[in-house]
Amino acid sequence: MDKVDIKTAEDLNKVLSDVQAKVESAKAAADAIAEKKLDEAVASLSEAQKKAQEDMKVLNESLTEQIKGLTLAFKTNWQEKNLPESADYRLGKFVNTMIQAKHGVKKAAGDLLGFGAAPVKEVQDENEGWAKMPCVFEKTSPTIAATPLSSDDSSTYYGSYLVSVQYVADVLRTAQEASSMMPLVTHYPMTGITAYIPTTTDSFTFTKLTNQQTAKTEDTLTLSRATLTACVYALWMAISEEMDEDSLVALGTLIRTMMGEAWGLKFDDLALDDSTYGALALCANEVTMDSGDSAYSDINIDYLDQLIQALGSRNLRQGARFFMHTTVFDYVRNLKDANGNYIFQDSVNAAPATIRGYPFTLSDGMPPSSESTASDDFVLFGNPRHILAGDRVGFEFRIFDQTAGTMQYDQIYLRARARQAMTLGLTSAMSKLTTAA
Repeated sequence: MDKVDIKTAEDLNKVLSDVQAKVESAKAAADAIAEKKLDEAVASLSEAQKKAQEDMKVLNESLTEQIKGLTLAFKTNWQEKNLPESADYRLGKFVNTMIQAKHGVKKAAGDLLGFGAAPVKEVQDENEGWAKMPCVFEKTSPTIAATPLSSDDSSTYYGSYLVSVQYVADVLRTAQEASSMMPLVTHYPMTGITAYIPTTTDSFTFTKLTNQQTAKTEDTLTLSRATLTACVYALWMAISEEMDEDSLVALGTLIRTMMGEAWGLKFDDLALDDSTYGALALCANEVTMDSGDSAYSDINIDYLDQLIQALGSRNLRQGARFFMHTTVFDYVRNLKDANGNYIFQDSVNAAPATIRGYPFTLSDGMPPSSESTASDDFVLFGNPRHILAGDRVGFEFRIFDQTAGTMQYDQIYLRARARQAMTLGLTSAMSKLTTAA
């Protein structure tokens, strides 16, 4: 077999293909010989094996020599080839040369130039051949782009359109407190628009008889009535179906809760400060503050005592309590005596539960300090059971999602409604504090 000259991988593949073809040919010849007579087959097979063995020996020697040459070529030139190992080798050699140059090895400086590096500063010694050249490692002033793509809208490229944002599935808000007056007033279910409640302030008196022949004293009873007139209080709002579908927050639950809180505040206002139905407007016992005390902040403990004294009997004071706004209570909390000591509450302990032994209720339904004016009622005292609440229709929350507006405009309507009546049953059973004119 002729000696093969292998220089490339393609040459090697060609040689191996030829070898495989020869092997397959020899195998075919052997199979053909097997079909002949045994004596002829043995003689022929022996000669064929000898020929095949000789050919394989020559090929093996040729391949061995060529592979040695190919291996030597790879060993000699692999550092310059485009291989991962070659890149790692050149990088390591570059770093090693930089370290040598840092320690003053002059040859290393020239090797660095061979790597394509450049000095970061001029060297005074001209014999070293250094020259001022630009270098990627040199500290220079960067060029600032005028309109980069950013994520905070700091340029006109509005990169923030591509950046996701986070919304918390909750609404931060100041929740209104539950009604303070609903559990305190007297409730009357109403089956019609108007209800009349008989009332009286009279009481009977027993008279001692002089003897058995003395005539008994006649007594009488005067009746009156309180009138409850149910009024409608309502509000509504609309949201789109898409808003309800896409919102992270359970809008229906949130809106119902907020509307319920709003009704609680309105109920307290009706019971206390409403100009038509509230106890402050209907109360007959008025304590007017002294001349010059025309602001809520002029309140003092003496005025609170006078509110108690305005109810001149024990039965009127039974179950009584004070009512005021939280901001008005701040004035009471800060009252001091002539020595500068706090009268009601010191700066360390919690507020007492009573004022002069009577409990107090703080409600946003009473006038706040921001509404302070002259000749204005702002503190109430008495038994809240005398405040009558007619319940025609309690608070209801309804969702309307099958309307023409829903069909045409995808709008869902949320409505809250109540029918409520309110009045002060006995106008003389409570007292109020009023600022001076």
